Amino acid sequence: MKKRKLFIDALRGFALVNMILYHGLYDIVYIFHQNITWYQGKPGYLWQQSIAMTFIIVSGFTRHLSKKPVKDGITIFLWGFLLTLITTIFMPDHKILFGILSFLGLAILISWLFEKYLNRIEPIAGLFFSLFLFISTKEIQRGSLFFDKIHLPQEIYEIPGLFVLGFPDIHFSSTDYFPVFPWIFLFTAGYYLGKMYKKKKITLPNIPKKEDILTFIGQNSLKVYLLHQPILYLLLTGIFTVLKNYR
Repeated sequence: MKKRKLFIDALRGFALVNMILYHGLYDIVYIFHQNITWYQGKPGYLWQQSIAMTFIIVSGFTRHLSKKPVKDGITIFLWGFLLTLITTIFMPDHKILFGILSFLGLAILISWLFEKYLNRIEPIAGLFFSLFLFISTKEIQRGSLFFDKIHLPQEIYEIPGLFVLGFPDIHFSSTDYFPVFPWIFLFTAGYYLGKMYKKKKITLPNIPKKEDILTFIGQNSLKVYLLHQPILYLLLTGIFTVLKNYR
């Protein structure tokens, strides 16, 4: 996997374009107070989940491309922490506590720390086991495991700081929240897909044939992610100011 694969870059770019659109609508609905029924309902939720899942799987897949996982993990985590500081200070009603960047940075570090154990598992077994654990812990934030068969003690959700692991207390709120559990299992699913690709057990679609706008965005995803929300906010502020003046 020494050479970048355009399909992975394009897939990440496609997810990022969707994220930009999703965040643009978020600003319109929750900051500029416009009603978009489908966005606030299940279709919007499913859209958001599909974007996040794509990002996390691709990040796990490309973990094998990283020559300096510790540096990469710390860098991404610190950017996530900076977003937490900025949103907490300037946008407390829309603050981000342990969002996607914080999670991805920590997931990279966790995969590095436990890499020798992850590599002892056959990739196909690791893939299916990871997916099973992800689905089984998907409702951990709401207090249950294994398809609502096991209910966790409420006391766990009263311990400060455990929101990082997936145990938020009743007062916790964040506009972007991806705790370690269940999302680490989706990351390891991507990790094992990457292992399967390295061992030539799976192939990637040979698309696109050459670099395009999606691959460019995918290759510069961190920069685009960090810049898109301030640009969206300024753009939408200008648009709604003009609209208000013409009413």
